[in-house]
Amino acid sequence: MYEIIDWIIKNQLARRNVDNWIKINLSFRMEDYTSAKAKENLVKSAELTNTKIGNLTGLPKSANPLKSEIKRVDTREELSKIAGVSHDTIYKVKEIKSQTPVEILPDLESKIISHAVSINQWTNL
Repeated sequence: MYEIIDWIIKNQLARRNVDNWIKINLSFRMEDYTSAKAKENLVKSAELTNTKIGNLTGLPKSANPLKSEIKRVDTREELSKIAGVSHDTIYKVKEIKSQTPVEILPDLESKIISHAVSINQWTNL
């Protein structure tokens, strides 16, 4: 299912006229998938650490021999790659959506899409 959603989102993001606000909101639809992938990699890493090498606590991260086997997934970084924006912009949009009252959000979204207000202007107020 996630592969289908991923294809649809990437297909929409390939359009030239898609605004950053819309790109970011499309990337948010992949957030659950990327979070699940990150958690899965943590579990794999823990399993490999306990079964192959023993307990690695106390070792610096650079000394971890499993570093090349399991790829670390940062959800915000993955969403920023999908949307083609910085991870700070992803954070700012999340803040806007969580702090703006529901009654005002549609008007604010239309102003951001029409470039009357920028994401940075809103977060700097």
